[in-house]
This record gives sequence, structure tokens and C-alpha cells, in this order.
Amino acid sequence: MNFFYAYKIEYYADIDEPIIAEGITYGASWLDVMTHLIEMYGDIEMTKILNISVLGEGGSCLEKRDIAFKEKEK
Repeated sequence: MNFFYAYKIEYYADIDEPIIAEGITYGASWLDVMTHLIEMYGDIEMTKILNISVLGEGGSCLEKRDIAFKEKEK
């Protein structure tokens, strides 16, 4: 079963200033989530995970009420 996750990370591109990215990804495990983030942002370029929160109860659909980003830094 897949779960959806809200994420907020810091990464560096071809500039000297860090970029903050926020979004939603999915996975059956934390390993899946990290694999998606590394594929998207790079394992060296990604410098901080500011937040990763599970959204919803798992499954193939995510209800609008379950899309609540938590602003706690982890």
C-alpha cells in the first residue's frame, strides 16, 4: 500500500544560495520516499530535510482534508 508524504527540503542547484522545495511524494516505505527525493533533487545537492509528514491513511486516493502540511521542523 502506498502512502502520500508532504515534504520540505533544502537543496543546492547551480547557485550559491540554498533553494527550499515543498511538495508531495508517495511510497510504500520511507526508503521509497527518500529514493524519490534523491532522484528528484540529488543525494549530494539535498542538504536538509525540513519536514516529511505522512498524509492520509494510505491507499490510492488522498482526500483534500488530508492535505495539511505540518510546519514543524524535523
